[in-house]
Amino acid sequence: MRTGGLAVPSTVLALLSLWAGPASAVSAQVPAPPPPAGANAVDDSTAALFQEYQTTLQQLGQLQVQALQTDVSLERHRTTIDTLIITTMAAIDPETQSNIQRLDSLAGEARAAQQARNNAAVDALMGPMMTLRGELEAAQAEALQSPEVRSAIQGFEDAMLAAIVAIDPGAAALQARLEELEEALSSVLPPSP
Repeated sequence: MRTGGLAVPSTVLALLSLWAGPASAVSAQVPAPPPPAGANAVDDSTAALFQEYQTTLQQLGQLQVQALQTDVSLERHRTTIDTLIITTMAAIDPETQSNIQRLDSLAGEARAAQQARNNAAVDALMGPMMTLRGELEAAQAEALQSPEVRSAIQGFEDAMLAAIVAIDPGAAALQARLEELEEALSSVLPPSP
């Protein structure tokens, strides 16, 4: 994929999807899941809230996918934001483009090594891949704080909410409930890493 003169390999699109994947285009923050059974840090009511949160998020995600499939302007809007994020990341860290290319190259090598069942090669590639991913995620996090990027994302989220409400008028109530659940869970669960 090319975004305004910057080549964005498909392996990097996962980074961009952190801001607007199908399950998060309307909701930006996902609380950490409750600890596994036996960790005794979560009571039944919190587990029930989390289950409702996941169900509501999934319902909204399905509506968002449907909206993206039926309204090409939403996908164009999202692509424009992807370009803006990459451009902003490159302004923050001039190494962004080379990091993206290197990550894509390493990911290709890792896929080939995995197909060849060469676990030693896969393991050797994981460290550099994680380092590059960390650098890209740091630049992305900073880019997402840019007023221009935040405004563009808010515009997309507003358009997405309007589109899913057009598909299902109950989506506004689902979104409101999701926000209530996020607030309730954020007070009882540890923050996401």
